[in-house]
Amino acid sequence: MAQLASTILFSIDTALQVKGGINVETITVFNALTYRSSPVQLLTNGTGGGLEVRLPGYTSTVQVKDGVQFIIRCSGANDLVIKKEGAVTLATLTTGQVGIFMADGTTWQLVFQG
Repeated sequence: MAQLASTILFSIDTALQVKGGINVETITVFNALTYRSSPVQLLTNGTGGGLEVRLPGYTSTVQVKDGVQFIIRCSGANDLVIKKEGAVTLATLTTGQVGIFMADGTTWQLVFQG
């Protein structure tokens, strides 16, 4: 089980601002997320079928980094197929569904879908 590196906790007493924290986009081809992508993705699939959203590490040239998280919402009428390393399907999000995906340093995990 992973543990915190320190026993010192902290609190934030004001609203947390994450610049560039949300991306609202209509996609018409696969969407390859990077570690510089916004952590929240509201994606509309602009095609008539399912489209891939590729998490970092999809190709073997990019390492899966521990603790990275993406929240992805399928805003369009067509599915989003979330793929992880090795082109493996991790989840399929349908209209209105949200998925929370987190990397454990080796692979991506589906934390929540609904």
